Amino acid sequence: MSSVGAILFKLDLDLDSLTWLHWVGIGLAGVTGGSHVYMYVVGNWLPVLATGVGFYLWIVLVVFGVARRGLYAIGILYTGVQILWFYAAGTMFYFSNLSIEGYFRPPISPPWLGLADKFVQASLVIVLIVLLRSSLTEPSDESTPQTEVREEH
Repeated sequence: MSSVGAILFKLDLDLDSLTWLHWVGIGLAGVTGGSHVYMYVVGNWLPVLATGVGFYLWIVLVVFGVARRGLYAIGILYTGVQILWFYAAGTMFYFSNLSIEGYFRPPISPPWLGLADKFVQASLVIVLIVLLRSSLTEPSDESTPQTEVREEH
């Protein structure tokens, strides 16, 4: 069995350690992932589908408790880049006369969905920052030294 297969078979759901803030983040990631899948169906643009799948992969890894601290950091970067790309692409379309009817429109319709999705993503970034900060202040199980107390009589 490959090492990837061995890792996958050792995964166990780790729902007990999820806080309400984790669930908020999971919900926001699910909404933005779903909007990307929908935008792929409407616009037939493969990078948008890959983005949506990335959010669902993130959810699975968080639920299984795989390196959550790293997932928070990666999620902040992953989502932040998408927010910046959306506005950069929108500006490019606006100033290059590729816009439709003379107003801002991303390359995938409907335009309101992209804007609503950026609100969801900005909320997700805030949740991930809070989760990352709280994970940095909590001692991890691995870093806590286990000392034995011996009683001498």
